[in-house]
Amino acid sequence: MVYGGNGPLINAVLWTETAIATFFVLARCYTRRFILHSLGLDDYFLIVSLLLLVTFSSCVAVGTSYGVGQRRADIAPEDYIEAMKWEAIAQGLSIFNLVASKGAVAFLLLRIVTQTWHKVYIWFCLVTNSIIATWCTIAVFIHCTPVDKIWNPNVEGHCWLDLAKVALATSVYAVCIDFALGTVPCFIIWELNMKRKDKIVTICGLSLGVLAGICGILRTTAIQSLRSHEEYIYDTTNMLIYSGTENFVSALCASIPVIRALWTKVLYGYAGSSGSYQKRSHHLSDLNMGDAECAIRESAASPGIETRIYATSFDGSIENQIEETILRDKIQRSVIGEQELVCTSKMSINFSQQKRKDSDAYRSDSETYRKNSEAYTSYRKYSNDSR
Repeated sequence: MVYGGNGPLINAVLWTETAIATFFVLARCYTRRFILHSLGLDDYFLIVSLLLLVTFSSCVAVGTSYGVGQRRADIAPEDYIEAMKWEAIAQGLSIFNLVASKGAVAFLLLRIVTQTWHKVYIWFCLVTNSIIATWCTIAVFIHCTPVDKIWNPNVEGHCWLDLAKVALATSVYAVCIDFALGTVPCFIIWELNMKRKDKIVTICGLSLGVLAGICGILRTTAIQSLRSHEEYIYDTTNMLIYSGTENFVSALCASIPVIRALWTKVLYGYAGSSGSYQKRSHHLSDLNMGDAECAIRESAASPGIETRIYATSFDGSIENQIEETILRDKIQRSVIGEQELVCTSKMSINFSQQKRKDSDAYRSDSETYRKNSEAYTSYRKYSNDSR
C-alpha cells in the first residue's frame, strides 16, 4: 500500500468537514433535547446523515491507503482493485445520504407549515428524491454482473447499466430538490405576523439548502469522471470531495436554523451568570394560564425581574409584549370571541433577580419595574377584552 497523490488532500477536506458537521449536529440535538424539548424525525434523519458522512469519510480514507487519488502506474494492481472497491462503497453511501440529508431538511419544514399544499409539495419532494436516490444507490452495486466486475476489470462479465447516466440524473434531481426546498420558507415565513427584519433572518436561515444545491451542481459537473477507465481512482478525486462537501453543507443547513435558539440562550439567557444574577425559568407547558398570570404579577411586584413570554398572537394590542417563534411542533389555537391567540407548544418564562445596590442599577431596576407594570396592565386588559 502506498499513500500519496491526492489522498492527503481528500482526507484533509473530508475529515475537516466531518468534524465541523459533527459539532453542528450535536449542537442542534442538544438544542432540541434540552432547550426546545422537541426531538423529531428531522433530528433522527440528520443523525443518520451524519453517521453516513462519517462512514463515507472512513471508506474514502481506507481507499486512499490503497491508492485512491493516485495514478494507476504508481500503485500495485492488487492495491488498485482494493482502492476501486472502497471507492465504490463510499459512492453508494454518499448517494444514499441524499435521502437522509434531504429528509432532515424536509421534516424541519414540515414542522412549521400549516397549509395543505405546502405539506403536499414537501412530501412530493421528499418521496421522489428518496426513490431516485435509493435506486441510484442500488445501481452502484448491481450495474455489473458479477458484482466483482465493478472494481476488478480482470473478472469475466459485463456491465449492463451506464452508471454515469443514472448518477447524473440523480444528481440533477437532487439539486432541483435543494432549490425547491430552499424556496419554500420564502412563501411560508413572509405571511407570518413578524417584523420584516425577523422575516428576512428566518428566511435566510431556513433557505440555506440553496448552498447544498450549489455544491450539488459542482458534483454534477464531476460525474463524467465515472466513465474513466485507465485513471478511475485519480479522475474521480473531485467527485469524492464534492460529494462529501454537499452532504456536509446539507448537515449545516439543517442545523443552523435550530442552533439559533441555543445561540440566543447563551447570548441572553446566560449573560451575567457569573455575576450577581440568579436565573430561573419555567416552561408554560408546566403552567396553566393562572400560573403564568402569577408569574407576571410577581415580575411586576419585584424590581429587577425580567419576564419573557414566547407566544404568537394576532392581537395587535399586545404585539409589543409578545415574541414570535416558528420552530414549533404544534400550534394550539384558542378562539375567544372574535380574537385568536396562537401559542406555541414550547414556551417559557425567564426571569432573573438582580442584587446590585449601586445607583445606576437602581435606576435600571426602576425602568424595568415600569415596563413590567405596563406589560401586566396590557395583559389584564387583553384578558378582560377577550372575555
